[in-house]
Parts: sequence; C-alpha cells; structure tokens
Amino acid sequence: MKSHLLISTLCLAVCSTTAIAAENEGVYLGVKAGTLMLDLSGTGIQAEDPTTLSLVGGYQFANGFSAELEYIPQTESDVRSNGLKLGQLEIQTIGIYAAYRIKPTGSQFYLKVKGGFLSENVDSVGMAGSSSTSDSGLSFGLGAGFNLTPNVMLEAEYTLIEQDVDFLSAGLNFKF
Repeated sequence: MKSHLLISTLCLAVCSTTAIAAENEGVYLGVKAGTLMLDLSGTGIQAEDPTTLSLVGGYQFANGFSAELEYIPQTESDVRSNGLKLGQLEIQTIGIYAAYRIKPTGSQFYLKVKGGFLSENVDSVGMAGSSSTSDSGLSFGLGAGFNLTPNVMLEAEYTLIEQDVDFLSAGLNFKF
C-alpha cells in the first residue's frame, strides 16, 4: 500500500506543469527533528519509537528537481518483551535522493516527493550479546513545505526507510 501511494504521487509530480521558480535554485542545508517508527510486529518484541535529528543538504535546480543527501546519526531504541527490557537497537542511516517540489504559481506552499538509495547500520546490544548488521536499498518520501522567506523552507515529511522503519519529521532548510 505504501509503495502504491508513493508511486502515484511520483507520477503526479513528474506530470505536473508547476514547479518551484528559478529564483529558488541553489544549495540548501537543513536539520529535521522526528520520530523513527519501528514495526517489529509478529516478533513478540516491542521497540520504542525514538526521536532523533537528521541533517540534510542538497542542491535545488530551477526546474523543481533537487539532489539531496540525508544523514540520521546513531539513534537508540529500547527493546522489550512482555515488559522486560531485552536490550537496545542502535540505528544509523545515510541516503541520497532525487526530489521534486511541486509548487503552484504564486503560492508559498509546495508538495515534495523523493526517491533514492539508503544505507543503514543496525547494532543490537542485549543480554544475549551484541550483533551488527548493514543493509541498503531503495527509500521513498512524501512531504509538504512552505517557503517562510526566499531563503528558508519549512518542511514536514514521511520517509519509508525500509519495510519496518519509517521516519516522520519536520525541519528547516536554509538556502544559500
């Protein structure tokens, strides 16, 4: 279901005739605050949904497209079973995306779709020892934003990191 919604939105973005105007072209840097939503259903294990910050950098082209890099530093989540703490998960990601911002003419609001490649590292530390895994794959996002000034963008975004990890965030980007 998630992939159908993201694919439909991406098609809408590509077919849309409105985009961010040429004066918005350039480099931007930003920070997001949000929640990593972990879905461990079916395992008998529960994990808290930790809050975290992420760092974003990108280049906005005049046609509405942008290239974006996002880094989520190591974030810890307690893991429990039947109320008993089993240990912690530590998650860290870095992703590179192609994004498209759809902005109706004369409006400060816009929609954003993104897709790209993400690498994640997950370390688990618990009573049974520790382990480390790495994974990479496709990642998609969908959001909305508002140009507060010509150089400051406020964005809210949902990103599918992997099948059982989502990132719901809000942040500020500063254009240079």
